[in-house]
Amino acid sequence: MLGALGVSVVVVIIGQLLYVTTFYSYLARDFGVAPVDASRVASYIPEGACVIYVDVGWGVIGNRLAATNPDCPVVVDPIGMWMAHGYQNAPPTPAFSAQWESYFKVADDVVLYGAYNDQFKVGPHTFASTVPWSPGLTAWFKHHYRLHFECFGLYIYQNDAAT
Repeated sequence: MLGALGVSVVVVIIGQLLYVTTFYSYLARDFGVAPVDASRVASYIPEGACVIYVDVGWGVIGNRLAATNPDCPVVVDPIGMWMAHGYQNAPPTPAFSAQWESYFKVADDVVLYGAYNDQFKVGPHTFASTVPWSPGLTAWFKHHYRLHFECFGLYIYQNDAAT
């Protein structure tokens, strides 16, 4: 009896871990809007568009990950990039912000979790959870992109050159 109870507990724990760690359930659980926002990504971003996502999961579940532009970055991993640049404990280096600007120059759309100008400031430096916003990158983005859609923290920006 005790063995069966132990096995049941292990099965439940493994099941919960599998459920919690899939990005489908992660988005649905944490945001409660995954199916709705995925459909918005699909409706506001045309097929084949070059899109930079702060969370590539939106491109996967919205079926908008494959770009027809050969210059489009395949996948941008913001968290991994921050890890390579010393995490977010220090302001972004000019080279790091320039790297992101090069992605934005090619992209037709950018999908963020917050408005580009809503990022928090520490002294003269602007921080974001994923994008290394510098004053120059922020100004460049403001000049070249316009807000296309916003709802519940999902922001879709469109490159003015793409319109």
